[in-house]
Amino acid sequence: EQARVAKVIGHPLDAAVTLNADDPQRSLLEQYADQLHEIFITSQATLDDNPQSDSFKSNQIEGLTISVAAAEGEKCQRCWVYSPTVGDCATAPDLCERCCQVMEAMPAE
Repeated sequence: EQARVAKVIGHPLDAAVTLNADDPQRSLLEQYADQLHEIFITSQATLDDNPQSDSFKSNQIEGLTISVAAAEGEKCQRCWVYSPTVGDCATAPDLCERCCQVMEAMPAE
């Protein structure tokens, strides 16, 4: 919410979230590293070992810091996620790689 108020992002899918956490929270986050962007409903989410100076420090979870920036890439017209892979699909250049694969796997009518 702080990033939205500061106009860093306008919508959660505009965001790239970077998390830094101490154990045991870090171990839990690492188990879901590939799914964090889906869990947080953001375009990108990563774990980092070095919290940024402007990171939000959680008042509820000791050792957790969160930073939010604008997501990299272009907006996919199917899933609305920002991705650097938008434009790479020859058959649908306005889709990300994941959506391109889904659309190519669908049977033709």
